[in-house]
Amino acid sequence: MERKRIPIKYVNKGFANFYGDYIELNKRLKNNKKLKKYILEHERGHKKEFDLMHEFKINFKIMPSLFLFVLKTPSTWIDFLPIQYKNKKFIYDLNLIILYSFIIFLVFLLIKILNLG
Repeated sequence: MERKRIPIKYVNKGFANFYGDYIELNKRLKNNKKLKKYILEHERGHKKEFDLMHEFKINFKIMPSLFLFVLKTPSTWIDFLPIQYKNKKFIYDLNLIILYSFIIFLVFLLIKILNLG
């Protein structure tokens, strides 16, 4: 059985997103073949059942390169917002919403513990 290829759209802003019928990649990833390969593997994995160990292995391998790419490319920072307006609709990242909520909770807890408030 032939595997259907998912089209890739290169964009100026953002990092990488899977929208079901296509993948968006930052156009600057064209110049970084190794990072592009791992990111595409990660994004294509969203089509399959979630596998935490697979996600961890991919992310761990590329973390230093990914971190440097994001630091050097401010146009990617938009993907770290939990809610975005893109393609004429609001999209949200539940993982980021949970992460940011947890961080805010810890900050308030730390303030309370240290009696800074």
